[in-house]
Amino acid sequence: MKINCFTIDDLDKVFTLDVYQKDATTFLETHLQLDKIYVKSPGAQVHESRTEQDIINLILSDKTVSGPRIFIIVGDAGTGKSEECRLIVEAVRNSGKYDVDHKHKGLLAYGPLAFIGKEEVICGLLEGSNYEDILIMLLSACKNLLEKKGYGKLWDKIDGKIREGIKYRLVETARSAKKFKEKPEVEIKPFMIVESEDFRPFLEQKESEALVKFLNARLANVLVALHSDFSSIVGLISHKVEESLRLGKRYLLVMDDVTLLGETFNDILNLITYIGQGGINCDIVCGITRGRYADLSKILDTLSDRAYEIQLTNSNLSYINASWLLDESLAISLIKKYVKAIKDRNRCNLCKSEICKEISSKDLFPFNEHFLINYYNQFRKLAERGSIALTPRFLLATLKDSIKSFL
Repeated sequence: MKINCFTIDDLDKVFTLDVYQKDATTFLETHLQLDKIYVKSPGAQVHESRTEQDIINLILSDKTVSGPRIFIIVGDAGTGKSEECRLIVEAVRNSGKYDVDHKHKGLLAYGPLAFIGKEEVICGLLEGSNYEDILIMLLSACKNLLEKKGYGKLWDKIDGKIREGIKYRLVETARSAKKFKEKPEVEIKPFMIVESEDFRPFLEQKESEALVKFLNARLANVLVALHSDFSSIVGLISHKVEESLRLGKRYLLVMDDVTLLGETFNDILNLITYIGQGGINCDIVCGITRGRYADLSKILDTLSDRAYEIQLTNSNLSYINASWLLDESLAISLIKKYVKAIKDRNRCNLCKSEICKEISSKDLFPFNEHFLINYYNQFRKLAERGSIALTPRFLLATLKDSIKSFL
């Protein structure tokens, strides 16, 4: 592999750490089709082995489906939830049958504000010149909500503390979301306007946590109302569903990682169920971590009866791992796709040496078959000892660093 075959800029464009950063061409070049994903249908007790194409066909088979459908993609961090969501978006959008509303992870880093739509609007909302006005509006709404819940006398005790807390979190949301855009591997917390600490020492932890859930869901709607014609996220989504029906299309909401939405996601699930009772057709696809999904299943008793569960993580393992990465040949195929995509960017025809033959050959030094097998197995051993999380994201980030050392 010669230095003039591709540049570091090519490397950075292909090896983005989150799929939403890729253009459609690069995404399709680097996406590895999976032939074994475990899917549990609504109300079923066991998972069935399906391919990615089976899942696409299932979503597109909406002619015989009445009412809403919920598809929940479950997996640990870095195992490919966003990848699957992007694949569904590309396939469904090309069908022309759907009105696709995609909230990728870069937008969801702003929590419920992702439903405003445009990132520049969100940043303006959080950091703009009318910042003090927004803060006053949130404080007023918070006070009114507390009064309605019977906590009116508490306000005088926490007014100053809650003001500083809200101000800090709005700024922090904007800062961390911008950082996440550059480095998607950094951990980002679910969007919060108020937290339990705002009510200490006046409320017990359990009571304050319940109150915080209620307030955050309602205060997010206050922010959304500033930049839409609707007073809530639920109202905004309902309008989009109706508009899609008017255009003769089925509405599809895709959210790469709903963990970042906090309590708002519960409202969205309840909305989908509610409009389904009226016979309205729409679909929702969402990525979620295993821990958050387990919590939701406890809260929403009927979730397993309403949703298709698509598992990307092998829950039987003692260490965190994407189930398909247990297959050595698949992991190596993924690496080959990325190396080939870099080489193909410049369609290098000048280099005739053995080391720049097609990636399917055994001579693309140093990324030959023997090297890749050893490369994978070393990580497998580390994962088994619990030293690392052997996920596609980790594997590709390490590969990128390895390739960069040759440039």
